[in-house]
Amino acid sequence: MNKQNVACLFLAIMVFTSHSKHLLSEQAVNRPAETPISCLQKMVHNVHNLETELGYLKQKIDNQETKIESLRDEVVALLKATKELNTKSQDTQSERLAKLEKNFEKLITDMKQFKTHANETADAIAAAQKSLQEQVEQNKLQGKQMQDMESATKSLVKAMQNKISQAKESFNSLTDSTTEKPTTSQSNHYYVKSGDTLAKIAKEFKTSSQKLKELNGLKSDKITTGQQLLLPNSEVVQ
Repeated sequence: MNKQNVACLFLAIMVFTSHSKHLLSEQAVNRPAETPISCLQKMVHNVHNLETELGYLKQKIDNQETKIESLRDEVVALLKATKELNTKSQDTQSERLAKLEKNFEKLITDMKQFKTHANETADAIAAAQKSLQEQVEQNKLQGKQMQDMESATKSLVKAMQNKISQAKESFNSLTDSTTEKPTTSQSNHYYVKSGDTLAKIAKEFKTSSQKLKELNGLKSDKITTGQQLLLPNSEVVQ
């Protein structure tokens, strides 16, 4: 591996690292308010991008480790050649060896940073997956709450409709019962009106409460509006 290839490799690593950090910082800072659905879709997209980037980083790490092994073999070969030659070019070889060792150490440092960045990316993926799962659970809970609310609303509407129907029936019954029903001089029946009592009716038709109770099979003096009472035959309804 010559110096030009090593320099190109270092430049590519630095550019890729800078681009990855810039991408992660943009994703962390510029996040506008979104709906739960769009937020969920974006999170899925970000997780996919992070997984792709992690795979790319792992591939790069494998490639770099291969290159490191090749470089190590080259360094070992140069060391061996340097010891065996022991000629006038020893100083030049030593200088070259020193540069290679320096480059090797720098490459090792870059690889450590590369692995650190890969670990950070993996942590970011795990956090995104956790956040995605939480968002899914929250959406499920909200959906259940909406279903419960809709069911409760339907039940309330149905109950109110039943109440309204009962109120209408009660009002119609009350209206029918309070309507004064016609009687004739030949009738011996009386329809109880609002405010009537058994004693009042007995007094009006010149009879007794006990007689009205016996005639109508009543066990008490309690009567209701609209109730039909049988009167003695000798009496006439007014």
